[in-house]
Amino acid sequence: MSAAPTDKDRANATKEGGKQGHDLDNLAAMGGVRFFSLCLKTTHPDCLDEALAAMNSKADGTEPFGGAGELGKFILAADLKKVAFRVHVPKELHEKLTAKEWAEEVVKRSGRPVEIRVIDEETVAGELLADPDKDLYAEKIRDELAAQSFPFLRSKELLPEVDEDDDFICDPEAAGIGSW
Repeated sequence: MSAAPTDKDRANATKEGGKQGHDLDNLAAMGGVRFFSLCLKTTHPDCLDEALAAMNSKADGTEPFGGAGELGKFILAADLKKVAFRVHVPKELHEKLTAKEWAEEVVKRSGRPVEIRVIDEETVAGELLADPDKDLYAEKIRDELAAQSFPFLRSKELLPEVDEDDDFICDPEAAGIGSW
């Protein structure tokens, strides 16, 4: 099992989540994209709820923190022992995509045995313990799940297609959101 998260882990998750939420909010404002997938690099997998709460917090304008509560997010974190994710889609976006549909499709495309748990009508969670004997490495699975999210969002026309003729496109992959 993963070591229990410390207060420092929780504070780090809040800090990283808040900063990422601010970045997502700015990307959405620039390009109109409403759905994002991203890997949190320094967040403990058991602290994703803290990171998500910080992302969804209201931006107060004084600090670059939060503001992504109205955006759909698939966030992932891993350590050596497990990978975990949260998918949050606000009710206002449910006609386009629900959190459960997004998580189920990404897990199905990855072919990994990840159990999905509904937290509430806007949020679902999933996790998978690493098992090197079965080729289950947490960081590898995290990257596979993130990689499956982008083509799914494109298939639902929720991300723009890459257009080589366009001078600017707000593309989360090109912006480094969800990079691994």
